[in-house]
Amino acid sequence: MTECGRIKQGNTGPLWLVGVKERDANGAETGNLINVSSVNWVCTVACNSAVPPISRVEPNISADDTRFMVQLTPAETATLPAGSAHTVAIEVVNTTLSPPFEVESHVDLIVDEQQIT
Repeated sequence: MTECGRIKQGNTGPLWLVGVKERDANGAETGNLINVSSVNWVCTVACNSAVPPISRVEPNISADDTRFMVQLTPAETATLPAGSAHTVAIEVVNTTLSPPFEVESHVDLIVDEQQIT
């Protein structure tokens, strides 16, 4: 996932829905989304270009329990320097699986200065 979103500094960021597809015995994706509501699934969002850097666990899950609902808060987007693009990393991990499941995706987010009127 590398989508480019554009926001005003200090506004709520776009909503990214992050799901995990089921795999068959050969490791191929089946297309079905896994229930990620158990405590074994952890979604982390990070952005190192924020001042201070953003790094937190994302607790919000969709009503059907198949997707993490990742969104930067106004306080977090206020820490992103305006006038440039920032890479937001979203990682989903389940260490109880064998082998452990870990996938990271990146989203580019352009931040514009908040206009005060």
